[in-house]
Amino acid sequence: MNKRLLLSCVLFASFCLSAVAEEAPPADEWATFPTYERVGYDQPLRPQFHFTSRVGWINDPNGMVFYDGEWHMCFQHFAKGNASGPKSWGHAVSTDLVHWTQLPHAINPYPNVKWPQGGIHAIWSGSAVVDELNALGKEHDGIKTLFAIYTATHAGEDKKAAFFQAGAYSTDKGRTWTKINDGKPIIDHMDGFDPGQRDPCVFYHPETKSYVLIMEIGGKDAAVRLWRSTDLMHWDVLQDIPKKSAECIGMFTAAVDGDVKNMKWVITNAGTGYEVGDFDGKKWTGLGDKDNAGPPLKFEFGDSYYAAQAFNQAPDHRVVHVGWLRTGSLFVDAGMPFTQQLSVPAEITLRTTPEGIRMFRNPVKELAALYEKTSTFENVTVEAANTKLATLSPELIDMTVTFVPGGDMTLNVRGLAIQYDAAKKEIAFTNSARVDSEKAANEKLPADKRKTIRDSGRRVIAAPEVNGKVKLRVLVDRTSLELFVNDGQSAASFVVIPDTKNRAISISGGMAMFSSIVVNELKSSWPVTASTGKPKAVDDAKKEKAPEGLEFHHGSWKYADGAMLGEQVPTEKHMATIKGLTPFNRMKLEWKMKFIEPKQNFLFVTWPADSNAHAMDFNYSPDTGAFNIVRPKTKDVAAAVLVRGQVKKTDVEWHTIVCVHDGPSFTVTIDDTSLTASDEVFSRPMGPFYLNGGGFNGAKFLVKDIKVTPLK
Repeated sequence: MNKRLLLSCVLFASFCLSAVAEEAPPADEWATFPTYERVGYDQPLRPQFHFTSRVGWINDPNGMVFYDGEWHMCFQHFAKGNASGPKSWGHAVSTDLVHWTQLPHAINPYPNVKWPQGGIHAIWSGSAVVDELNALGKEHDGIKTLFAIYTATHAGEDKKAAFFQAGAYSTDKGRTWTKINDGKPIIDHMDGFDPGQRDPCVFYHPETKSYVLIMEIGGKDAAVRLWRSTDLMHWDVLQDIPKKSAECIGMFTAAVDGDVKNMKWVITNAGTGYEVGDFDGKKWTGLGDKDNAGPPLKFEFGDSYYAAQAFNQAPDHRVVHVGWLRTGSLFVDAGMPFTQQLSVPAEITLRTTPEGIRMFRNPVKELAALYEKTSTFENVTVEAANTKLATLSPELIDMTVTFVPGGDMTLNVRGLAIQYDAAKKEIAFTNSARVDSEKAANEKLPADKRKTIRDSGRRVIAAPEVNGKVKLRVLVDRTSLELFVNDGQSAASFVVIPDTKNRAISISGGMAMFSSIVVNELKSSWPVTASTGKPKAVDDAKKEKAPEGLEFHHGSWKYADGAMLGEQVPTEKHMATIKGLTPFNRMKLEWKMKFIEPKQNFLFVTWPADSNAHAMDFNYSPDTGAFNIVRPKTKDVAAAVLVRGQVKKTDVEWHTIVCVHDGPSFTVTIDDTSLTASDEVFSRPMGPFYLNGGGFNGAKFLVKDIKVTPLK
């Protein structure tokens, strides 16, 4: 597979470029969703029943709420590239928890409302609720308002973090969102507690006809705080709960053993710890957050699951959870237009066990809508099971095995070895691919910056017998493995890539008797749409299309003499620009260019994926033949011309230009003259590239034969 290249897929935000100085970004610079529409769901590593953004980075699920037949799922999203950066809330909706439609970004970063010279407020994690009381007074035509509360990042003049909580609302079922008071604090930063106090979780409490909010505040007591409000704008403190400070605190109520007359409350955290307790709308009373054996209660034991959130106001007293399946650079390294994924939605239940009331988590029943073929084998030995399993070759799998233990055994699903230890009554999986990836990344670092690999990748899940049997459910997607033991008594999630050539399922070792083996082969949850790579027209009046993988970004464009003719529009503040739709990372870019009077200047620019400034530039003056490679200014280094050169022949009609980026090295060849510059700044993950030509004052130039080749 070509690394870091998918010309028809990757698109990033529009940036303003100037050959002279960097201009202020446009007000809608984060509204990048319209560019996603040309990207389909057909990439080799696109998860097929786990949510991913069409384009770009995602992490924590946010703003999850059910209203009028739709499950709203927002998520942390970097809207300008395939890396982690200042966050927006992405947004998707579903009517069945399986098929998701991504909508325009719900809430985007915005200018500083506390300190004009300060940086933007990024939109960190938070939650959403249906305004049942019409507390905001925005309800109309029977459509209730959706209220969201999020953490706004902030640092004051002292450069110290001082996060606060702000709000937004929607009056059109989540299709558009308006920041309350322009994003000013609803709950301001509180001195004496953690500088990064964050991740507010709001919910409606019908018994007291009020809204309740819980959030970590930290401080000397490592506390989370409960607030109450009847208008969603003014919040009164109810209680501080010590020793619970953690990211992404969640709180919800669930029936015990399915009895809606016996409801208990649950507080969870990002690290999958939890406690069951009672809450009367004013005070929380926990039943204990540690198991009888001593360790903290947890509902997940894999190496990838994090920051889960439950949907507010789900029907029929349901509690549906979604978490982030976090990983490193797996998707980016493979050239995918997206990175990171969310877990399969799971139903949360509370059940009485010998150890007390415990939280169970099992995939939602709606997953069955994706079943394409089901094979069931009953009362079979290991040998008989293997004979029957050998007839199957599924890619996407939801299978359940129920067995009477008979010694240690291994269930191998598409090359993923899931081990059962009969003596310890445990199931284990070793995510060796994750460890190998971490080691490889570590070895690329300078010796003094290398880190200790965190563990061996092995994770263990309790698998006790229930009525003499163990039940194991296994979900396999293109980039994940999820395990659920005894209907969700324990669970573990991993980001893995099964061998694409291995579709086998087999069992080895032991003398287990399988009372039931059910293998469901799944179809994709995504619509059948391919990545088109077809960019928008320049505007409604200019219907010309750029070649696949490119976009006419500024200026006026048309085709002439077998080439693309770009002309700077005098009323615009930009040169005519062609934008590449893929990150300029480890690639060779070549094209031919003809300058038309007035001959002024040509500028090649790239942007880093994590910033809003130039990353790697070269300039060429066709009149004089002078060209140079520039290191732009960053927060850490000053701007500098790294190397200068002189093209020997300036009377060439069509110039051949070649740029090669390979880590810290950047080489530019114009006709038969080459320059090479090396700088660590060039090693950063890059964003898109831009070809700007001819300068201003209505200048024109022709471009043709653009070719992009990834480096091996």
